[in-house]
Amino acid sequence: MTGRTTGAPAPPASLDTAAFRAAAGGFATGVAVLAASDGEHSFAKTVSSFTSVSLEPPLISVAVDSRSPIVAVICASGGFAVSVLHAGQRHLAERFAAPGQGQSRGRFAAVATSPGRSGAPLLDDALSRFDCALHHRLPGGDHTILLGRVLETAHAPGAPLIYHRGRLHGTAPCALAVKPPPEPDRRRSEPPHERP
Repeated sequence: MTGRTTGAPAPPASLDTAAFRAAAGGFATGVAVLAASDGEHSFAKTVSSFTSVSLEPPLISVAVDSRSPIVAVICASGGFAVSVLHAGQRHLAERFAAPGQGQSRGRFAAVATSPGRSGAPLLDDALSRFDCALHHRLPGGDHTILLGRVLETAHAPGAPLIYHRGRLHGTAPCALAVKPPPEPDRRRSEPPHERP
């Protein structure tokens, strides 16, 4: 008698890539620039698949196309930086988002940066900055998942740049319009007149 194995359902033979992309696009994310250095050149790539993972130890993760040159640089150097973009930095997101890019010689020319302890460049005007040592590298299909142990952080006030449905969106600080309660009726209510 053959026993039946229970567990997760088997994945479908094929899944519509466009449908999967559209479904995933419904989740709004922030936008960041992943950067690294080989000691001579700086490399950078716009990413949206960035998240905090752990407080103890402080860990973040970022996923990037495995074909990007930045992956090999990060693995060789042992460090990377993530700069979270604010709503006014759409031009930087577009600058470092060109398909197949990642080797960004010359692309930092007009961008103010400072090197982190990892040696990777951090954008001076970013909303948040994370300088990391490479903690672990994981395969993720056609992407590589980089787990970084945070060495230093910095943050500034402001609204984030948002990526949703394949588009970049600037945001403004939310201001809730609270409608004040109606003024109480201060007139004295008088009893109705009775007929004699």
